[in-house]
Amino acid sequence: MKLGKDLKTGLDRRLSAWKNESDPSPGSFTWEMDVTNWPEPMQRIGSKKQFNSGPWTGLDYSGKPTRKPSMVFNFTYFSDQNEVYFMFHLVNTSVKARMVMNQSTLKRVHTAWDQNEQQWKVYALLPRDFCDEYGSCGPNGNCDGNKVPACQCLRGFKPKSPRQWN
Repeated sequence: MKLGKDLKTGLDRRLSAWKNESDPSPGSFTWEMDVTNWPEPMQRIGSKKQFNSGPWTGLDYSGKPTRKPSMVFNFTYFSDQNEVYFMFHLVNTSVKARMVMNQSTLKRVHTAWDQNEQQWKVYALLPRDFCDEYGSCGPNGNCDGNKVPACQCLRGFKPKSPRQWN
């Protein structure tokens, strides 16, 4: 799969969820390559940023929720003056895998076929939780799902409205 933009022609390779299960026209939930600053894959709901993987580090995306290497996919990033794109390929082409953009749950679901159990197993679900949501704690906040509250101020900052913060 190739996700990205041809900077010369304007061709935009992105994915859109169906409007609903019975209407295959494009919904508002999309996954695309955002090239406004540092190129990065971005999930959006309409024009609102929902989830991003961060810019490419040379090995992986900096904001990827897990640092474990993928046993299912190899990832490729490419950028020059003509195009910017992200691709992934199956590590083992005999494995069956699929990715679904779900408009009703606003999640991107990656699954792989488990031959032994004869069923699709969820490999990745994005965003995973509140902290994966883009900007969930504001511009000077840090999100840690293991803390209550999950949002914490960065050192040197205080909540503008402590009541709303909690």
